[in-house]
Amino acid sequence: MKPTICYTLPSCKNCLKCIRACPTEAITLKNNEIKIDQKKCIDCDMCIESCDSRGLKITNEHITKTMSQYDYRVILVSTSIFSDFKNFGEAKKMFKAIERLGFDEVVQYSDIEGALYMESMHQIENENSLKISSFCPTINRLIKQSYPTLVDNLLPFNYPVEVAAKKVRDRLADQHGKVGIYSLCECVGKMTLAKHPYDNEDSFIDHAMSVSHIFPKINRLKNEDEAELRISQEGIQSVVSDFYHFAQGTRPVVSISGIDNVKKVLELAEFGHMDEIGLLGLFACYKGCIGGYFLWSNPFIGRLNIDQMVGHSTHHLALLNNEDYFKEHELIDEEHISMKEKMQRFKKISEVLSTLPQFDCGACGFPNCRALAEQIVDNEADDSYCRVKRRDDHAD
Repeated sequence: MKPTICYTLPSCKNCLKCIRACPTEAITLKNNEIKIDQKKCIDCDMCIESCDSRGLKITNEHITKTMSQYDYRVILVSTSIFSDFKNFGEAKKMFKAIERLGFDEVVQYSDIEGALYMESMHQIENENSLKISSFCPTINRLIKQSYPTLVDNLLPFNYPVEVAAKKVRDRLADQHGKVGIYSLCECVGKMTLAKHPYDNEDSFIDHAMSVSHIFPKINRLKNEDEAELRISQEGIQSVVSDFYHFAQGTRPVVSISGIDNVKKVLELAEFGHMDEIGLLGLFACYKGCIGGYFLWSNPFIGRLNIDQMVGHSTHHLALLNNEDYFKEHELIDEEHISMKEKMQRFKKISEVLSTLPQFDCGACGFPNCRALAEQIVDNEADDSYCRVKRRDDHAD
């Protein structure tokens, strides 16, 4: 897949904020330029938020350049966008404005979100082991990369937006010529699911764009006309981490939001310290998907807005078959390294690390001394990058 986050400045100011913010040590500073290791990046957007110079940007597409490619255009609107609306009337006006951008259909899929949320609750009643529910691509990448022993604990569900896109394609097959499906996203992670501009050829979604990217346009197009909307209460609630605590059932359910908190609970789960829990609901963004980087409301006000939206919702859920949403989570070892080779590499890294000061100051441009040691073993750097070691060598 193509990179999601790109570095755009001619030179870095060396503040190191993005390096410190990255939860997977994917960012380094070399030759006064920020480098992002795509194998380690989980598209969490924490580096973008930390960059005062706005030098890290998300690859985006302008819809006006692509819409002419299709005979029929559908846009899928994320459920969490309802956290941006102060009342249901405003939501209906904004959905009508989205249609005026040139779409033949505007589809919100809270009924699918709700159905998968309820199916998660149902499945854990028949299980005796810890299960993990995450409809967040960022969290799933984090688990596969850093906590691979927990992959089998993930519920085998596809992302709601992918389920919605598949159902739209099946419904419109052979009816409207070439159909283009767009996804309006609240976060960086969900943008990466699309074919364009990210080359995810397994997706049913053609193009992805951020809510913040088109908000000025739809705000100008908004008038008193309203779209017909029927939203699912369970779907609206499922995008807020708090609601997971109110799940009905015999197995305990715990929801965790925020990357740092998620990492802590996954470390505990790896060592069996969460086995009494039935389900972990994990969200990369604070307060759940309503904390998405591209939403214009803050998650605190967004939480209040969701409460208000619940009053206009119904208990309708999408009718889904197992084939509609089943997706096994698999580990992909792109490097095909054997365990013996991994252990040999680990030994070399440890040997190099023992020669470094292990202050983890970041002055070398790497997140910590272990990250520098890994680069030295991979012949991507040498110990001259370490300023502390250079100073000590000169002192001698």
